[in-house]
Amino acid sequence: MEEEFYIPKSEITFSMKMVRFYFHRVGWLVPSYTAKLFWKLFTKPRNREMTPGHLKFIEKASTMTYLSDFYKASYSTHTFGKGETKVLLCHGWEGRTTDFKSVIEELVSMEVQVISIDFPGHGTSPESQAHLPMFIDVISSFIKVQNDLSVFVGHSLGAASIAMAVPENESYFKDKKLILMGLHPVPSQFIDQYKSVTRIGDRMFERCLRLAEDQLGKSLKGYDCHDHLELYQKNDVLLVHDSHDKIIRINRLEKLNNSIENSVLFKGKHGGHFKHYKHPDVIAEISAFIHNN
Repeated sequence: MEEEFYIPKSEITFSMKMVRFYFHRVGWLVPSYTAKLFWKLFTKPRNREMTPGHLKFIEKASTMTYLSDFYKASYSTHTFGKGETKVLLCHGWEGRTTDFKSVIEELVSMEVQVISIDFPGHGTSPESQAHLPMFIDVISSFIKVQNDLSVFVGHSLGAASIAMAVPENESYFKDKKLILMGLHPVPSQFIDQYKSVTRIGDRMFERCLRLAEDQLGKSLKGYDCHDHLELYQKNDVLLVHDSHDKIIRINRLEKLNNSIENSVLFKGKHGGHFKHYKHPDVIAEISAFIHNN
């Protein structure tokens, strides 16, 4: 089966084609520079301008800034509302808190407190490289500060980061509710998909991987939800997938859903990978799952 791409084929831009030409045709001439460039591009989120409306929404929140424990990366949290039920909301790659305005407003109206993270390099947090191990580090660091969270909601890379934070914080996550939208159950494959998009050669890719892992102090190839199924059995899990999602194939979520006893898979046609969480039906499903005892 053909693997899905981190960037869908139909959305590869002219600049990405130029990047592809470099890595496929030229990169081998300067391998050290090529390895550094590959990792820089892979970990550099694009800057998204905050509109006056976005800033006005953020002003409604109580905002705090923290440093993660391992990478010492700066990140912001925005707390909305009050309530005994406390939800941690984790956006995906190039996402931010303001993307989830509709979700946040609905939950707050039902007396749920929502704490939304802007990961390093995203939203209101300072410019930074970002990657899966850093997202996990942020979550693992923040739950030491906020020890009374009961629900974790994540989208895409944020969902994968929650799933991969569970085995690193097993006792904390026991009996928590997990809502994972647009989840890639094997997030290690994100970098493999970027390899496919750039068309970088195998030997050069291995060099890039070694450089990245030396910098991170961690492996990039060991992230797979299926390796931790026994832990997820201790959670109530809602998986949300959209039929128009061009990044994650539905069979991946169906397999994971069938492997977790207390898991529900919600499928719909609500706008694809980057829009479905804004749809009223999806928001209603999230709210119902949180309030279902």
